[in-house]
Amino acid sequence: MRMKVDPRDALKEADAVLKKSPDSMEAKILREQARMESTEGKERAEATEALEKLARQAKNKIGRQALGAAHFANGNTKEAQTQLEQAVADLSDEAPNPFAYRSYTALAEILLAAGDLPGARKQGEAAYKVNPGYFPGSGVLARVVVRQGDAERALELLQPMFGELKDAVPPAMQLVYAEAIATKKGATASDRAAATEVLKKVKDQVPQPELSRVAAAIDPKLPKELGIPEPTAPDAPKPNEPKRPKRR
Repeated sequence: MRMKVDPRDALKEADAVLKKSPDSMEAKILREQARMESTEGKERAEATEALEKLARQAKNKIGRQALGAAHFANGNTKEAQTQLEQAVADLSDEAPNPFAYRSYTALAEILLAAGDLPGARKQGEAAYKVNPGYFPGSGVLARVVVRQGDAERALELLQPMFGELKDAVPPAMQLVYAEAIATKKGATASDRAAATEVLKKVKDQVPQPELSRVAAAIDPKLPKELGIPEPTAPDAPKPNEPKRPKRR
Protein backbone atom coordinates (compact mmCIF):
# COMPACT_ATOMS: atom_id res chain seq x y z
CA MET A 1 0.00 0.00 0.00
CA ARG A 2 1.11 3.54 -0.56
CA MET A 3 2.43 5.34 2.52
CA LYS A 4 0.00 7.91 3.88
CA VAL A 5 1.44 11.42 3.86
CA ASP A 6 1.86 12.95 7.30
CA PRO A 7 -0.43 16.05 7.35
CA ARG A 8 2.32 18.05 9.04
CA ASP A 9 4.66 17.31 6.13
CA ALA A 10 1.87 18.19 3.69
CA LEU A 11 1.39 21.49 5.51
CA LYS A 12 5.07 22.36 5.15
CA GLU A 13 4.97 21.41 1.48
CA ALA A 14 1.89 23.55 0.83
CA ASP A 15 3.41 26.54 2.64
CA ALA A 16 6.56 26.22 0.53
CA VAL A 17 4.52 26.20 -2.69
CA LEU A 18 2.44 29.18 -1.57
CA LYS A 19 5.58 31.24 -0.94
CA LYS A 20 6.46 30.83 -4.62
CA SER A 21 2.88 30.82 -5.99
CA PRO A 22 0.57 32.65 -3.55
CA ASP A 23 -2.44 32.20 -5.86
CA SER A 24 -2.13 28.43 -6.27
CA MET A 25 -5.61 27.05 -5.57
CA GLU A 26 -4.34 23.48 -5.21
CA ALA A 27 -1.72 24.54 -2.65
CA LYS A 28 -4.33 26.47 -0.67
CA ILE A 29 -6.61 23.43 -0.65
CA LEU A 30 -3.77 21.10 0.39
CA ARG A 31 -2.81 23.48 3.19
CA GLU A 32 -6.30 23.61 4.69
CA GLN A 33 -6.73 19.86 4.36
CA ALA A 34 -3.46 19.36 6.21
CA ARG A 35 -4.58 21.82 8.90
CA MET A 36 -7.87 19.98 9.33
CA GLU A 37 -6.09 16.67 9.78
CA SER A 38 -3.30 17.91 12.06
CA THR A 39 -5.18 20.21 14.45
CA GLU A 40 -8.11 20.13 16.84
CA GLY A 41 -10.70 22.47 18.32
CA LYS A 42 -10.85 26.04 17.09
CA GLU A 43 -8.02 25.72 14.59
CA ARG A 44 -9.59 22.64 12.98
CA ALA A 45 -12.94 24.46 12.76
CA GLU A 46 -11.22 27.43 11.08
CA ALA A 47 -9.45 25.12 8.62
CA THR A 48 -12.73 23.35 7.84
CA GLU A 49 -14.46 26.64 7.15
CA ALA A 50 -11.59 27.80 4.95
CA LEU A 51 -11.55 24.54 2.99
CA GLU A 52 -15.32 24.62 2.49
CA LYS A 53 -14.93 28.12 1.02
CA LEU A 54 -12.12 26.98 -1.28
CA ALA A 55 -14.17 23.97 -2.41
CA ARG A 56 -16.97 26.30 -3.49
CA GLN A 57 -14.53 28.54 -5.34
CA ALA A 58 -12.61 25.80 -7.17
CA LYS A 59 -13.66 24.98 -10.72
CA ASN A 60 -12.73 21.32 -10.26
CA LYS A 61 -13.70 18.79 -7.57
CA ILE A 62 -10.34 18.72 -5.78
CA GLY A 63 -11.69 20.84 -2.95
CA ARG A 64 -14.56 18.43 -2.30
CA GLN A 65 -12.15 15.49 -2.43
CA ALA A 66 -9.83 17.19 0.08
CA LEU A 67 -12.69 18.11 2.39
CA GLY A 68 -14.10 14.60 2.30
CA ALA A 69 -10.68 13.04 2.84
CA ALA A 70 -10.02 15.29 5.84
CA HIS A 71 -13.37 14.47 7.43
CA PHE A 72 -12.69 10.78 6.82
CA ALA A 73 -9.24 11.01 8.41
CA ASN A 74 -10.81 12.75 11.42
CA GLY A 75 -13.48 10.05 11.85
CA ASN A 76 -16.44 12.13 10.67
CA THR A 77 -17.68 9.53 8.19
CA LYS A 78 -21.15 11.04 7.70
CA GLU A 79 -19.81 14.38 6.47
CA ALA A 80 -16.98 12.62 4.64
CA GLN A 81 -19.47 10.59 2.64
CA THR A 82 -21.46 13.70 1.73
CA GLN A 83 -18.38 15.55 0.47
CA LEU A 84 -16.89 12.56 -1.34
CA GLU A 85 -20.16 11.87 -3.14
CA GLN A 86 -20.11 15.47 -4.34
CA ALA A 87 -16.48 14.98 -5.40
CA VAL A 88 -17.49 12.30 -7.94
CA ALA A 89 -20.90 13.66 -8.95
CA ASP A 90 -21.39 15.13 -12.44
CA LEU A 91 -17.73 14.94 -13.44
CA SER A 92 -16.89 16.64 -16.73
CA ASP A 93 -14.09 18.46 -18.53
CA GLU A 94 -15.35 21.64 -16.86
CA ALA A 95 -15.59 20.02 -13.42
CA PRO A 96 -12.96 17.25 -13.25
CA ASN A 97 -11.61 15.34 -10.28
CA PRO A 98 -8.09 14.05 -10.98
CA PHE A 99 -8.24 12.22 -7.64
CA ALA A 100 -11.60 10.56 -8.25
CA TYR A 101 -10.06 7.16 -7.56
CA ARG A 102 -9.26 8.32 -4.03
CA SER A 103 -12.81 9.58 -3.57
CA TYR A 104 -14.27 6.26 -4.72
CA THR A 105 -11.83 4.35 -2.49
CA ALA A 106 -12.77 6.30 0.63
CA LEU A 107 -16.48 5.86 -0.17
CA ALA A 108 -15.90 2.12 -0.50
CA GLU A 109 -14.19 2.08 2.91
CA ILE A 110 -17.09 3.97 4.49
CA LEU A 111 -19.75 1.70 2.99
CA LEU A 112 -17.81 -1.46 3.85
CA ALA A 113 -17.57 -0.36 7.48
CA ALA A 114 -21.34 0.24 7.42
CA GLY A 115 -21.95 -3.29 6.13
CA ASP A 116 -23.16 -2.19 2.69
CA LEU A 117 -21.22 -4.68 0.57
CA PRO A 118 -23.02 -3.99 -2.75
CA GLY A 119 -22.52 -0.25 -2.32
CA ALA A 120 -18.89 -0.71 -1.29
CA ARG A 121 -18.25 -2.94 -4.31
CA LYS A 122 -19.76 -0.37 -6.67
CA GLN A 123 -17.45 2.36 -5.36
CA GLY A 124 -14.46 0.01 -5.24
CA GLU A 125 -15.00 -1.07 -8.85
CA ALA A 126 -15.23 2.61 -9.85
CA ALA A 127 -11.90 3.34 -8.15
CA TYR A 128 -10.29 0.32 -9.83
CA LYS A 129 -11.59 1.35 -13.24
CA VAL A 130 -10.06 4.82 -12.91
CA ASN A 131 -6.73 3.66 -11.45
CA PRO A 132 -6.11 -0.10 -11.18
CA GLY A 133 -2.59 0.57 -9.91
CA TYR A 134 -3.80 2.36 -6.76
CA PHE A 135 -3.28 -0.31 -4.10
CA PRO A 136 -5.61 1.20 -1.44
CA GLY A 137 -8.38 1.01 -4.05
CA SER A 138 -7.70 -2.54 -5.19
CA GLY A 139 -7.18 -3.49 -1.55
CA VAL A 140 -10.58 -2.34 -0.33
CA LEU A 141 -12.21 -3.94 -3.37
CA ALA A 142 -10.49 -7.23 -2.53
CA ARG A 143 -11.81 -6.98 1.03
CA VAL A 144 -15.33 -6.50 -0.30
CA VAL A 145 -15.39 -9.24 -2.93
CA VAL A 146 -13.94 -11.91 -0.63
CA ARG A 147 -16.72 -11.12 1.83
CA GLN A 148 -19.16 -11.66 -1.03
CA GLY A 149 -17.71 -15.09 -1.75
CA ASP A 150 -15.70 -14.08 -4.82
CA ALA A 151 -12.31 -15.32 -3.63
CA GLU A 152 -10.94 -15.69 -7.15
CA ARG A 153 -11.54 -12.01 -7.89
CA ALA A 154 -9.90 -11.07 -4.59
CA LEU A 155 -6.77 -13.05 -5.47
CA GLU A 156 -6.68 -11.41 -8.90
CA LEU A 157 -6.80 -7.97 -7.27
CA LEU A 158 -4.12 -8.82 -4.71
CA GLN A 159 -1.61 -10.31 -7.15
CA PRO A 160 -0.03 -7.01 -8.34
CA MET A 161 0.20 -5.75 -4.76
CA PHE A 162 1.96 -8.87 -3.52
CA GLY A 163 4.20 -8.86 -6.59
CA GLU A 164 5.40 -5.29 -5.98
CA LEU A 165 5.43 -5.04 -2.20
CA LYS A 166 6.47 -8.62 -1.44
CA ASP A 167 7.27 -8.83 2.29
CA ALA A 168 5.94 -5.30 2.88
CA VAL A 169 2.30 -6.19 2.16
CA PRO A 170 0.21 -4.76 5.04
CA PRO A 171 -1.15 -7.28 7.57
CA ALA A 172 -4.74 -6.38 6.67
CA MET A 173 -4.14 -7.42 3.07
CA GLN A 174 -2.38 -10.61 4.16
CA LEU A 175 -5.54 -11.42 6.10
CA VAL A 176 -7.65 -10.92 2.96
CA TYR A 177 -5.27 -13.18 1.05
CA ALA A 178 -5.56 -15.87 3.71
CA GLU A 179 -9.35 -15.79 3.51
CA ALA A 180 -9.27 -15.90 -0.28
CA ILE A 181 -6.94 -18.90 -0.64
CA ALA A 182 -8.86 -20.84 2.01
CA THR A 183 -12.33 -20.16 0.59
CA LYS A 184 -11.68 -20.24 -3.15
CA LYS A 185 -13.30 -22.96 -5.24
CA GLY A 186 -11.35 -26.17 -4.92
CA ALA A 187 -9.39 -25.00 -1.86
CA THR A 188 -7.31 -27.85 -0.50
CA ALA A 189 -6.18 -28.81 2.98
CA SER A 190 -2.79 -27.37 2.01
CA ASP A 191 -4.44 -24.03 1.10
CA ARG A 192 -6.20 -23.88 4.45
CA ALA A 193 -2.99 -24.77 6.26
CA ALA A 194 -1.18 -21.95 4.46
CA ALA A 195 -3.98 -19.56 5.36
CA THR A 196 -3.74 -20.60 8.99
CA GLU A 197 -0.02 -19.81 9.02
CA VAL A 198 -0.78 -16.33 7.69
CA LEU A 199 -3.28 -15.77 10.52
CA LYS A 200 -0.68 -16.82 13.09
CA LYS A 201 1.75 -14.34 11.54
CA VAL A 202 -0.61 -11.33 11.59
CA LYS A 203 -2.56 -12.31 14.71
CA ASP A 204 -1.40 -9.32 16.75
CA GLN A 205 -1.44 -6.83 13.87
CA VAL A 206 -5.07 -6.84 12.72
CA PRO A 207 -8.42 -6.04 14.39
CA GLN A 208 -9.58 -8.98 16.49
CA PRO A 209 -13.18 -9.12 15.13
CA GLU A 210 -11.91 -9.43 11.58
CA LEU A 211 -9.30 -12.00 12.61
CA SER A 212 -12.00 -14.08 14.30
CA ARG A 213 -14.29 -13.85 11.28
CA VAL A 214 -11.59 -14.98 8.86
CA ALA A 215 -10.43 -17.76 11.18
CA ALA A 216 -13.95 -19.17 11.37
CA ALA A 217 -14.30 -18.91 7.59
CA ILE A 218 -11.18 -21.05 7.21
CA ASP A 219 -12.25 -23.57 9.85
CA PRO A 220 -14.99 -23.20 12.50
CA LYS A 221 -12.59 -24.72 15.04
CA LEU A 222 -9.72 -22.35 14.24
CA PRO A 223 -10.65 -19.41 16.53
CA LYS A 224 -10.44 -21.70 19.56
CA GLU A 225 -7.17 -23.21 18.32
CA LEU A 226 -5.68 -19.73 17.93
CA GLY A 227 -6.93 -18.64 21.33
CA ILE A 228 -9.15 -15.86 19.99
CA PRO A 229 -12.86 -15.17 20.56
CA GLU A 230 -15.51 -16.68 18.33
CA PRO A 231 -16.75 -14.26 15.64
CA THR A 232 -19.78 -12.15 16.47
CA ALA A 233 -22.71 -12.24 14.08
CA PRO A 234 -23.33 -8.86 12.37
CA ASP A 235 -26.82 -8.63 13.87
CA ALA A 236 -25.90 -9.89 17.32
CA PRO A 237 -27.17 -7.71 20.20
CA LYS A 238 -24.69 -5.51 22.00
CA PRO A 239 -24.05 -6.01 25.73
CA ASN A 240 -27.17 -5.21 27.80
CA GLU A 241 -29.24 -5.10 24.61
CA PRO A 242 -32.19 -7.52 24.30
CA LYS A 243 -31.95 -10.23 21.68
CA ARG A 244 -33.68 -9.50 18.39
CA PRO A 245 -36.73 -11.64 17.70
CA LYS A 246 -36.30 -14.13 14.89
CA ARG A 247 -38.06 -13.28 11.65
CA ARG A 248 -40.73 -15.68 10.56
